[in-house]
Amino acid sequence: MIRRTRSRPTGCWRRRSADPQRTDCGISSPTTVNVDPRLLERTRRLTGKKSDRAVLELALRRLIASKQKHAMIEGISSLQGLARRSR
Repeated sequence: MIRRTRSRPTGCWRRRSADPQRTDCGISSPTTVNVDPRLLERTRRLTGKKSDRAVLELALRRLIASKQKHAMIEGISSLQGLARRSR
């Protein structure tokens, strides 16, 4: 079974298949990132992830979720402030 997920906002779709780098838009290129190996090892132990890629992907997803949650809280707070002012 191939599950399709959005890989980027441009509308390019990525297939979850045997070749994770294969997309409908072509092949994505690998990215080189210099990360402190001690930090990766500590993160692997804490998360139970076995690969550097899995650790980095999880960290990026959590960072995005955290920023989005913060933005939502800020938005709700500003709406509550408007409601208080209108009374």
